[in-house]
Amino acid sequence: MMRGLKVFHVSHVSKVADDTIGLLKWYGANGTAWCEAYRDEKAEKGKAFHHILETTLKGENIDLGEHEGPVGACLTFLQEQGLQYINSEVHGENKKLDLEGTYDCLVSEDKCSSEGVWHGIRKLLDWKLTSGLRMSNYVQGGGYSLLHPDVFDEYMVVRPYLLKVEPKHTNKILSVSGSTRYKWKGKVWALEVRHFNKEQLNGLVKIFKKCLDIVKFREETK
Repeated sequence: MMRGLKVFHVSHVSKVADDTIGLLKWYGANGTAWCEAYRDEKAEKGKAFHHILETTLKGENIDLGEHEGPVGACLTFLQEQGLQYINSEVHGENKKLDLEGTYDCLVSEDKCSSEGVWHGIRKLLDWKLTSGLRMSNYVQGGGYSLLHPDVFDEYMVVRPYLLKVEPKHTNKILSVSGSTRYKWKGKVWALEVRHFNKEQLNGLVKIFKKCLDIVKFREETK
């Protein structure tokens, strides 16, 4: 608790920015029990993916298992972009706003100096193993800026996903929204990347603050 009030989490607050109409229709079509079970299953897979990717980035050995494809795509992306790993899963608090959250991964465009200083542009990466990206995924960057001021310069949301390929005698791609393709054991993966520079990040901060106001108002009027 902070200031004797409820603490709000960045990922929860940012969901205010999403359009919930589609979600309500999905629940109505499939039933609450099935939807919640499906949601929980996807959440567990997402946690496992984050853990495996984080462990690999730290240079530790771990069985990639079913996450070999998406983890491999993310690692190749970092290498091709020349991005150097700094840290991951760092928790932050803003006591003034009663806000907390943990970011995924911090990288830099340059290597660390002998004095331990990173001189390149620092980017905060948010990994998403989801069926698609939503507005809340972008708004989260604004929340992390409030928790970690001056820690990163730019924000990127990165979603690895399996591409649809025509069966049998062709490798023609049916749908591509990612900018890069990767292949593992006959499967083709792509990365959907959304990049926000410093100016755009400031805009996300403003949106996040409005979402936080709404969440706090709801809490106060319960």
